[in-house]
Amino acid sequence: MLLFKLSGYVFSLPYSERAFTGCDTDFLSCHVWACLVLNILVRLVYYNRNEEGNMLVKNFLLLFILSFSVAAYVIAATDDIPEVNIIPLSDLQQDALLSKSKKLPILIAFTADYCHYCEVIKDEFLKPMILSGDYTDKVLIREAEVNSYTNIRGFSGEQIGLDNLAVQYRATMTPTIILLGPEGELLAERLVGVTTVDFYGGYLDNAIDAALAQLRKTGKD
Repeated sequence: MLLFKLSGYVFSLPYSERAFTGCDTDFLSCHVWACLVLNILVRLVYYNRNEEGNMLVKNFLLLFILSFSVAAYVIAATDDIPEVNIIPLSDLQQDALLSKSKKLPILIAFTADYCHYCEVIKDEFLKPMILSGDYTDKVLIREAEVNSYTNIRGFSGEQIGLDNLAVQYRATMTPTIILLGPEGELLAERLVGVTTVDFYGGYLDNAIDAALAQLRKTGKD
C-alpha cells in the first residue's frame, strides 16, 4: 500500500510504489488516479461535514470531472493517429524508374536497430512527413537498415548488401540521410547524425529542396 500526505491528511492507495514506476502508463493514469481521487473525496467529506466542506468537495469534484474529460480526449486523439511505416529499400532499379518518371529525388535513411537517434528522425521527422502528404510530390522516402545485412537490387540490377551500399555512399554512421537521382548520383549534402533536433527539420527540408531543384535542373539540361 502506498501512503502520502496532502493538506495535513494521510491518504492511502491499494497499490505499491511500483505502480508509479512501471511501464503501463494507462494503468497509472486510470486506476491509480481514479482511486486517489475517490480516496480524497471520501476523506474530504468525512473531515469537512459542513457548508464550507461541501463547497470544497463540489469544487474538487468539478475539477476531477474536467481533468478526466481532458485526459480521455487526449487518449482518444492519440489512439486515432494512424500507424505509418517507412518503405524499406529493396529495389533501387525500380525506385530509379519512379524517380525519373516523376522527377523526384530518392531519400535513403541509413539506420540501425540499435540506434536511438535513428528512431528520433523516423518518429519526429520521416513518419510525420509521410503522414502529412506534403512530401508526396517532393521526394521518395526509403529506409535502409544497415545491420539487417539484407541484399537489395542496385541501380544496375545487381545484388548488393545494405551494409555495402552504406560504405559506397559513405553512410556508415547512423543515422545518415542521402538524396540520390535516378542514376545513383548524390544530389545534396549528406545529413550525418543528429546535432540539434530543433534544427534538424530545417536541415532536412533544405536538403530535399536542393536535391529537387538539382534534379529538375539536370532534367531540363
